[in-house]
Amino acid sequence: MKKLQVLLSRRWKGFLLLITPNKAAIYPEYIPDRIKSAQTIKTRNYDNLVPLLIKHGVNYVDGLQITREKSQLVRHPMYPHGGTHWNYLAAYYTTKAVVENLEATTGKDLVNVEISGVDVGPPVGVIAIWPI
Repeated sequence: MKKLQVLLSRRWKGFLLLITPNKAAIYPEYIPDRIKSAQTIKTRNYDNLVPLLIKHGVNYVDGLQITREKSQLVRHPMYPHGGTHWNYLAAYYTTKAVVENLEATTGKDLVNVEISGVDVGPPVGVIAIWPI
């Protein structure tokens, strides 16, 4: 990853590794006991990865840490109660960090990402259509 980062920087391109959060790490209290007791591995890949990124100077944003911190500070959950994917609020905080990081590392102004409020309502599905 460091070699790719250096190669891209020589071509005036930014590189960023995004660590995305997962509900089990943010809300371990929601994991059923029968699954918790089945866990035998104490060290997660995340625990090994982050020190290596720091050691080798890889540009990254830790969405897991951001979401964990924000889940303690804001009154709204970062995941829907019955869902497994982070919600728009959690995505906002990490997206803002990604944009700020890329602006800082590339020297380019990208986009202003701000939030004006939170509306809580019934769950809404999102369909993503990717161009081919």
